[in-house]
Amino acid sequence: MKRFFAAGAVVATVAAALFAARAGAIINGTPDGNQHRGVGYIVFYDAADVPLWRCTGSLVSQRVVLTAGHCAGRFDNSTGVHQPAFAQVWFDKDIKLGNYPSDGPRQTPPVPCFGFKGFPCSGGDSIGVPFAHPLFAGSSDTGTVNDIGVVVLLKQQRDRDVLDLAPVGTLDRTAPGSFMTIVGFGLQQQPPPAIDRQRMQGRVKFIRTEDGSQPDDDPAFADFTNGYPGGSAACVGDSGGPVINGNGDIVAVMALIDPFVDGFCTGGAFHYRTDTTDSKRFLARFGVRVPGDGHDDGGHHGGKHGNDLNANF
Repeated sequence: MKRFFAAGAVVATVAAALFAARAGAIINGTPDGNQHRGVGYIVFYDAADVPLWRCTGSLVSQRVVLTAGHCAGRFDNSTGVHQPAFAQVWFDKDIKLGNYPSDGPRQTPPVPCFGFKGFPCSGGDSIGVPFAHPLFAGSSDTGTVNDIGVVVLLKQQRDRDVLDLAPVGTLDRTAPGSFMTIVGFGLQQQPPPAIDRQRMQGRVKFIRTEDGSQPDDDPAFADFTNGYPGGSAACVGDSGGPVINGNGDIVAVMALIDPFVDGFCTGGAFHYRTDTTDSKRFLARFGVRVPGDGHDDGGHHGGKHGNDLNANF
């Protein structure tokens, strides 16, 4: 099991501080603007309307947002089990601060959203229901598997770009050293600057698909690095954001980084593959179609033609 440092799903007591951080995004990245308008900022809440953590996600149909399992699912730590009950998604390129207490000094315990307006309590483009992979057993500080999830939105996003998913096995056919784009709303630096939350993009270099040849290998993950001058790295809040190849297709969701090897938010990353049969089956449960030839058409770069969702939830 991989050493775990979520690039997004943080336990509730830490999440309060992260909301207070007023963070930007990807380390050494550049503003994304409207280049990836289907990549959104997700805040997850418990049943009492307490914001738990925030992640990044991508529209893969007009009502399905792809994210990481450790964002959409359970997170366990010494303070207890934190289970998101619903989520709210913003697709703005910049997200303005609200008047929620944790936008100021850290609040412990976190405060429910009752009576507060603005980020993170209101103002998103849609609310939705989070679902982790059915075999996702919860994240902890020791590891996670089946790290893929979705948020099923109540409101269709007809004016947002729907991103394409790469065909099955794409990364198996991708040459090591290929550069790819990552997009997210996470921390831009440590300590974080006092700026609005902003969608950023950066570049990572593909290393390999994991094949069991090294300790902690999991074939559902692929390894990437920012180990080159001017490179970018994912950080807290980028989890669930897309890794996009040169064809503009999502090949993975940002999942784990390894601060034990490369330092905090600066080095190699283990990202969960979306180009596997298992990931396709999971997404098909929510109406993201997967034709028999393995070439899904769940998204469209033009942004207005993603599949409608017919799944019940």
